[in-house]
Amino acid sequence: MLSLVVVCLVFAFVVWKEGQLTGRPVRNVVSKAMIWVLKALTQESCEHLPKTNGGRVLVSTWLLASLVFMSSYSGILTAMITVPRVLVPIDSVEDLVNQRDMPWRIEAGSMMFQYFQAATGGAKKAVFDHRAGEFHDCWEDRQPIANGEFAAICDDITMMKAMSWDFRIHRVTEAGIFNKWLQLEIRNTSQCLQPPSALRSGITVSGLTLDAFIGCLLLLAGDHCAQAHLQLCTQNTAVL
Repeated sequence: MLSLVVVCLVFAFVVWKEGQLTGRPVRNVVSKAMIWVLKALTQESCEHLPKTNGGRVLVSTWLLASLVFMSSYSGILTAMITVPRVLVPIDSVEDLVNQRDMPWRIEAGSMMFQYFQAATGGAKKAVFDHRAGEFHDCWEDRQPIANGEFAAICDDITMMKAMSWDFRIHRVTEAGIFNKWLQLEIRNTSQCLQPPSALRSGITVSGLTLDAFIGCLLLLAGDHCAQAHLQLCTQNTAVL
């Protein structure tokens, strides 16, 4: 901001001084200088350009400086909004075998255990030969895996099933959370939670009273009144 004000003042002074020396004064020097400086900074074209060489040189210099400023600002802004790169240390079976920082185990009695045991060479055989042991179940040992004690080799179906155990509605219903939510959100909760047989047993047939039809009767009466008024207006217009 300070550099913008300084350039604007210097630019206005140079144009004003050159106008006095050449005998061609410029009107509204300060306002035009501000427009020149701001439009050069925002990379826009300007209709009024200085007529003297000194002002044009100053405009060209400020234009180049503004290009540098805007390029640097756009680069800094892009770097601030860019998501930092996250390095994944183990992204494949080869990466798992080649590293020595994290031990790995295979789920005992699973399909993956038989798969790596039957391997005859390569990274698959190295996975089975250099394993740190076996673990009982991916779900039961989820906490040691989360703590980083060892890397577990599990199949996708098992992990999807393990994740679904936490989010299924059956657990929520068994804990009573679903019924509590219904009581808080729905006013007719007691009726919704009752079985259909219990609802039918309490229902008795009763006749409809006049209050049940009062809305329909009022609507019918209003329609007849509107028709009568329209007919009267039509007859009066015909007589006139």
